Amino acid sequence: MEKTRMYADTAIPVRQPGPLPTAQSAPSDAAPSHGTRRLLWHLAEMALAMVAGMVLLGPLWEVAGTALGVAGALARPEVAALVMATNMTVGMTVWMRYRAHHWRGVAEMAAAMYVPFLLLLVPFGAGLLDGDAVLLGGHLLMVPAMVLVVLRHRHEPPAVIHRHPAVVALARR
Repeated sequence: MEKTRMYADTAIPVRQPGPLPTAQSAPSDAAPSHGTRRLLWHLAEMALAMVAGMVLLGPLWEVAGTALGVAGALARPEVAALVMATNMTVGMTVWMRYRAHHWRGVAEMAAAMYVPFLLLLVPFGAGLLDGDAVLLGGHLLMVPAMVLVVLRHRHEPPAVIHRHPAVVALARR
């Protein structure tokens, strides 16, 4: 009878386990990986761009609303929510284009900032939500929508952006 060769009979070396990891050498579950850190950094940049858009453009809306006599209309919750989404979108668009994102990603990010507010305007119009709930809910729904857009476009190569030589010279300083 012929002897059947089994795994234990082969000459394949089996790697011996090394020393057990210590607390110093083991990777921490609390420390984010490179990809997670990059995502968090990107989200922080987006938040700063949105805040910059609101801070810089908010006073312009007030001045224009007063000058045109529509300050009362701009104070209505549904209008204020859309104006705020516009301010954030402008800041985000400027930053995303500066960071060489494609227009498709910029448009999807703009939709991620507008759609939550637009969705909440329906129950607001029906009297089910007040103005504060629209503003708070829009911001809360905006975050996961933006994260989805970021995750969707995370592997895209940067867009080619042709900048004016004066802008390039200022950026280098």
